[in-house]
Amino acid sequence: RARVATGGARHGDAHPRVHLRRALAEILGSDVGLFMHRGPTEVVMMKHLRGAPNLITCLESVSFPERAYVLMEAASGDPLSLHIPMLDNQGEADDYDLTHRGLPLSTSLPILVDILHAAIALEDASIVHAFMMEHSIHISDGRALVGGFKHMCSMNGGEDFVGCRRLESEVGSAVRTAPEMIDGIPTGRSNTVWAAGLVFGRMCLGDVPTHEVLFKVLNGEAKAAKLDRTEGGREVIRSIIRSEFCIRRHSCFGRLDADVQELLAGLLDKNQHSRWNASGALSFALTLAKKRDIKVPAAPRQAPSLPEDWLDCWQ
Repeated sequence: RARVATGGARHGDAHPRVHLRRALAEILGSDVGLFMHRGPTEVVMMKHLRGAPNLITCLESVSFPERAYVLMEAASGDPLSLHIPMLDNQGEADDYDLTHRGLPLSTSLPILVDILHAAIALEDASIVHAFMMEHSIHISDGRALVGGFKHMCSMNGGEDFVGCRRLESEVGSAVRTAPEMIDGIPTGRSNTVWAAGLVFGRMCLGDVPTHEVLFKVLNGEAKAAKLDRTEGGREVIRSIIRSEFCIRRHSCFGRLDADVQELLAGLLDKNQHSRWNASGALSFALTLAKKRDIKVPAAPRQAPSLPEDWLDCWQ
């Protein structure tokens, strides 16, 4: 069982506003200390990545004999998924409207820059975010903050972290699976770039780029969504993506600006060895922003910290 409460407090001029999310996890019949040390991937990853830029921050964790508390930064804005216009008429194959309805580059590029800053921080920590989703990226005070810690894994494995091979078999939508994961190649840094590319693709195109080829091959995206609920169905989806998907063949790709095409193709190169890394993609994005006079974040957003009197506010 888990209950969640939200709240915020201002701690005078000396401290920025700190939003606290109180998550109460009651562990019945188990050792809470063990839960906090080796428990759910989300909690372990949050603690491991505390202080990393452009990630929703785990501020503190406290455990008691029967309860465990996790204090998280509460993003003040909506998830990215609510900011992206959707394609119309996705229910029937004959009515699939491929009208270009993505976000303008002046909106999508700053968000991508923040996501790539987060990707670089994850690379430095040897962590992979294999299934980045728009609903787990929050727009807070004009910055994009990446969450979805349960979809992260450690390239180093170890008893305290979920190894990437285990993650591949347990979580994630087949629609988002990187080609090398489909081929059984060990998950690596390039998977985070692929995941970021799918998010950027949805911002550019109005839909996750892999949806179109699934819709055409399966004669309806609703069927694809149904297949994604079973392991056998997920294998069908992965096979289609591996053999049929190419971002350059997307029906809306030609409508994009040439520089955006190059950026998107670099992020979603099906060959992991020629796919851009996060630093290279960030460098291209910053150059593009300067070229188009688009204001993007000058530096990664540094993680907030708790004020010294945080415990008094909590109580």
